Amino acid sequence: MSDIAQAINRKFEEQKIIIWHDSAQEFMEDFETLELPGNIQKLRVDNNEFGVKHTVFTASDEQKFLIYRGGLLPHETENWLLDLELAYGIFTADKISLTLNSLGISSPIAINLAAQHPAFFGKNTLLQQLKLRLTGQEDEATFKAKMVACILGLPEDQHSMQVILSHLMTKYAQGDSSPQAALAEYGLEEFFWKGTRNIYRYPEDSPENFGALLIWAYRDEVLDSTTPEYRNIRTDYKAFRDNYSTRDYALKIAQNIAENKNYYHTHKDDALGELLPSALFEETEQLILLKLTQGLLSALYSAQEISESIAQRSQNSVLWYQKYREAYEALITGAQLLERIRTLELGAGNLVETFKNYIYRWSIIDRLYRKYHLAQKRSSQVHGNTLFNELTQQVNNAYTSNYLIPLGDHWSNLVDKTPNWRESFPDSNRQEAFYTEHVKRHLEKARTFVIISDGMRYEVAYELEQKLAQNDKYKTSISGMLGVLPSYTQLGMASLLPHTKLTITPTPNSASVLADGISTQGTANRDKILTSFGGRAFQYKDVISLSRADMKKLFKDLDCIYIYHNTIDSTGDKRATEDGTFTATEIAFQEIEALVKKLHTSATRILITADHGFIYQDENDNQISYLSEKAHGDTLIFEDRRFVFGEGLHKSEAFHHFTSQELGVEPGVEVLIPRSIQRLKRQGSGFRYVHGGASLQEMTVPVINVHITKNKSISKTVKVDFVEVPSKLTSNLLVIKLVQQHPLGNLQPLRVRAGIYHNDNLISDQPEATFNFAYEAASERQLSLTLELTRAADSLTEGNAEIRLESYNSGTETWHHYEKTNIEIKRGNTAIDDFFN
Repeated sequence: MSDIAQAINRKFEEQKIIIWHDSAQEFMEDFETLELPGNIQKLRVDNNEFGVKHTVFTASDEQKFLIYRGGLLPHETENWLLDLELAYGIFTADKISLTLNSLGISSPIAINLAAQHPAFFGKNTLLQQLKLRLTGQEDEATFKAKMVACILGLPEDQHSMQVILSHLMTKYAQGDSSPQAALAEYGLEEFFWKGTRNIYRYPEDSPENFGALLIWAYRDEVLDSTTPEYRNIRTDYKAFRDNYSTRDYALKIAQNIAENKNYYHTHKDDALGELLPSALFEETEQLILLKLTQGLLSALYSAQEISESIAQRSQNSVLWYQKYREAYEALITGAQLLERIRTLELGAGNLVETFKNYIYRWSIIDRLYRKYHLAQKRSSQVHGNTLFNELTQQVNNAYTSNYLIPLGDHWSNLVDKTPNWRESFPDSNRQEAFYTEHVKRHLEKARTFVIISDGMRYEVAYELEQKLAQNDKYKTSISGMLGVLPSYTQLGMASLLPHTKLTITPTPNSASVLADGISTQGTANRDKILTSFGGRAFQYKDVISLSRADMKKLFKDLDCIYIYHNTIDSTGDKRATEDGTFTATEIAFQEIEALVKKLHTSATRILITADHGFIYQDENDNQISYLSEKAHGDTLIFEDRRFVFGEGLHKSEAFHHFTSQELGVEPGVEVLIPRSIQRLKRQGSGFRYVHGGASLQEMTVPVINVHITKNKSISKTVKVDFVEVPSKLTSNLLVIKLVQQHPLGNLQPLRVRAGIYHNDNLISDQPEATFNFAYEAASERQLSLTLELTRAADSLTEGNAEIRLESYNSGTETWHHYEKTNIEIKRGNTAIDDFFN
């Protein structure tokens, strides 16, 4: 049987009428000689259309017809068989048509396009894919779009311009031009460029080159604008940019185009206000950082203005903000630190009032200083730039000259002027009474775990307490104790143990401490002391490695357990590693949080404290911090950078002089401590990290109280509400304002996205925002989001819709309903043609 006969028989299995069109009349003989079953009648059209239709329409239901039509088809208005052709399709006998018929593709559009695109229709693999996509409802444009989808290998149900653009951009970023070459090979390049002009408004006189298209699009007037004319390319670009599977490609394209445009040098003189809304190129981020830094250094911008600018970038710079997050963190913490130092007022309060002011008001300056240096170093490690060199110098100078020294001098003067100054504080606020006031007093109610982190100063502990408080299983609080003097490890550790008296036994190489005559040096001796009081002492590394079963067995019948942790001091107290002190605090957070989590199955009460604090200046030897005068006396027994033990020590304006009685230890020792933050030079010692002296940073010892509850561990996040929403949507753009109800405090940040929905269908883009503001004023915790309608809203001119907020669950990496509000749509026809359905 011939191929023609086979094709005709297959079609008769599906339909009762076949209209065979033979424009060149080359198959007339085949028609005449074709043998068909008896229920199939052959009819030939020869100016007898009405007769043919009469025969067909009056035949029985079982009768089938093969209608042969030679020559050119008449115009539609003169084609009296058009209704039959539309109903049953047209059969032709050329190779491509036979192939289409064999696949069951009978659309008249396919027949017409086959002549225009022989390469496509001559490739069976493409036709097989095309068959799976066709519904029979396609117009010519949709049919071609599905042909493009086959060529590009797109998913079966996707052929929109958005998907096509995303694919081409991905390949372009990968350096692969084969998709564009394939479109040209199969004759669909012209169709694609017509689409870019109709849908994206790509100018008619622009080059038909994909790189040129992207260069044209990557302009503030197009992708970063709100012009309705470019809405389609804007929303399709956002979809490509915001999809995590293609975001890296968006980065690569932006980098290539910025280089091509010489963007940095072209825009380096732009004003900050011109740069802030622009989010296409990495160079914009660099220029904004430069201008904000210069503005901070010249006092052009306040900390509030810098904060607002950074908040704007965090929302609209989707591609680049995270890469420069540490740089922005350095900038805002630096700005806040400098502003707090400029407005610092020490006042005339007494010793206790000054101590409280440090805890509640001034210690934040130390925290900002730590945060600044952490952020600027991380930024420099990533970007290798010198952006913050001048700012770092200004921060260091202000911190030392306008904060550390004035505060140190102020505190030193108060200590000198206050007789029996340690007795000014109640026992509960003195480190030597820690065991009695914070441990023993509570043992009847609950076993107590005490975590002692060497060198954890108050501001570090405050941040740790904030982190722990985010867990609903923990009820936390923090207070400060006046630390012992000198503020060095051996004395600090001894003061936390049960004791009635402490004795300092200095030698030229050490300054050990006895508690009631027992050495407190090392974990074994401390364990010996605690055993007498129903407790034990352990090292952090030994506890963190225990299984829960072993831990339960080890702690059974114990009233108090001391666990010694040493990450901060072991890093800071060595010249070779002291520059890593602030990084060590971050590690300490993780380690102590892990330890608390491990202990909470065995404990209901955990205390976290320290032996002493520290002063840290992130700079090389600053001569103004060194004491020019040396210590003098009858006998100098032990010398450190911040204190000297001896006998018959000479009093001097440069030093505090304390007797054993004034220190609260057994007789036999005197101490000299350089006033304020000054230190003695010692060969081989570092400069940045010091302790042992009488400054507030060294002497303010934290006590974090962690009460373990039976609550499920559900992190509480900030609450976000709509604060300003128009009642009507009258254009393609809608600006809404959201507010974070309360300062961040102990709460977790909240990441949200907004979208406009009509009948549960998303009709806008979905801009995101993260709420993590610590500001007290509600006006400083507000953010505006601009939503833009997509093509899904083109036919919608009026009706009711919802603005929905969704929150992000980072654990499951999913979005969930959060809040919604209604809005009325009342707008004119703003549709833009898109023939890629």
